Amino acid sequence: MDSTTSEQGNDPGMNGLGIRASLAALAIGCIFPIVSISAFLIYHIYEHQQAQLIVDTLNRVKAINSAVDREIGATQATLQSLGNASSLAKGDLRSFHEQAIETAKNLHVTSIVLFDTNGQIVDSTLNSYGESLPKMNKMPLLQHVIQTGTPGVSDLFMGLISGRLVYTIGVPIKRDNQTVYSLNAMIRNDQLFNVLNEQRLPKSWNVIITDSSGSIVAKTHDLELSFGKKVMPALLQRLSTTNEEAFETTTPEGAPVFVIYSRSPVTNWVVSVSMPQDEVKGDRRTLALMIFASTIALLAGLILAWLIGGRIAKSITALISPAKALGSRKAVRIPALHFKEANALGQALLDAETTLQRTQYEAHHDALTGMANRAMFDIVVDQQILLCQRNGSSLAIMYIDLDGFKAVNDTYGHSVGDLLLKEVAQRITRAIRHSDFAARFGGDEFAIALIDSDVVAAKIFAENLLNILSESYRLGQIDANVSASIGVAGYPDSGADLATLLESADSAMYKAKISGKQCVCVAA
Repeated sequence: MDSTTSEQGNDPGMNGLGIRASLAALAIGCIFPIVSISAFLIYHIYEHQQAQLIVDTLNRVKAINSAVDREIGATQATLQSLGNASSLAKGDLRSFHEQAIETAKNLHVTSIVLFDTNGQIVDSTLNSYGESLPKMNKMPLLQHVIQTGTPGVSDLFMGLISGRLVYTIGVPIKRDNQTVYSLNAMIRNDQLFNVLNEQRLPKSWNVIITDSSGSIVAKTHDLELSFGKKVMPALLQRLSTTNEEAFETTTPEGAPVFVIYSRSPVTNWVVSVSMPQDEVKGDRRTLALMIFASTIALLAGLILAWLIGGRIAKSITALISPAKALGSRKAVRIPALHFKEANALGQALLDAETTLQRTQYEAHHDALTGMANRAMFDIVVDQQILLCQRNGSSLAIMYIDLDGFKAVNDTYGHSVGDLLLKEVAQRITRAIRHSDFAARFGGDEFAIALIDSDVVAAKIFAENLLNILSESYRLGQIDANVSASIGVAGYPDSGADLATLLESADSAMYKAKISGKQCVCVAA
């Protein structure tokens, strides 16, 4: 009995795992890391794309806000120029009335109205000269312009003369440093609707421009039905507490949307984008299907585990380094793998690397001209300012705005306008040194940072660049002529940080505009 028991205890068949159990254990050891890595990478890419879409959309919202600010600023500049007309200074209101009518046509506004400091309408292009005109007692923008002597833009209100919902852009007209008139452009919605159309936005996006009270001024869809109405309650509530946010909600019709908005610090108006939630979150079923397909492929490997177990383990190990390289933004190198699913996963890593590189490039470059964009300009010039602070050196900022671009764009179309912007970008790039840095801020605005340069040298360069940019442009079969207004600011005299330098250069550029365009002004 003891002998039998001893023999049974030493029987090899009674010790260890069977073949099926051993293969199952091997398969489990292979499946767990592969599924974990696959799920992590797929989910990471999914989350990254969602986050990047939100960031890109917010940047586009800010770009639209900037375009609205520029449109309003351009109107203010034109009104200021009209207010400086000699006819108004001499009290020749009949001549001023005719000038105002012509300016209203050029600006494509509903009317131009001149108020005195008591709110009495002195002249309106909607009326014949000499007609009796009413008095506006309750108009916040008028009170703001008269009291502060600064330009502004109003919320929507019912026009007393036109009887339609309008908003107004007003500028002060001063004599001996005292505000004597407020010159206002009454505008409906055509201008801002054109601004939205120029953005080439996806059709699925519902982009809305609202005034400071949340009333809809311009919209990409169904504007006539929504003009003057308040935005959806969820957005209206958030506008009262934050100036910039991204959140999920549902439309009054019950459609789930993702809303991203930003308020302009200049006008206090808001640009918001509503997009279907599926566009932001992606198709979760596709994500689940990818994970499920990976699992099925790995389960199929169980059947052949006894033949290819070693190869599977080797392939898994080979994907670890590329995964780490992707996370640290190093070059991803995928070796030859031994099974289809691993190669597909490797290709996903390569595709992810390409996507990350493309996204990073697009986030810092202008799509039309290939120049750096505002974000990249801020990063580079901020670093240069730090070097200037450390080394005691200087730099100069140039703010460039094309004169006559809108006329070319309106006359020949956006395609010719795009060709013109590309040619302008090439001329700027050829004109600067390798050490300098140029960027397109959007529209027809550009900026240049001249490294190790003071304002004196920058002004000389700016005048040479002005001549270059003012030379005729051959665009296909079309000859176009534009010029530029350039503002120059220098570090440290004009400002100690980028925001101040850009503001100084921008102000100098507007002085150049007001001075007759095609000239260079240096910030005080």
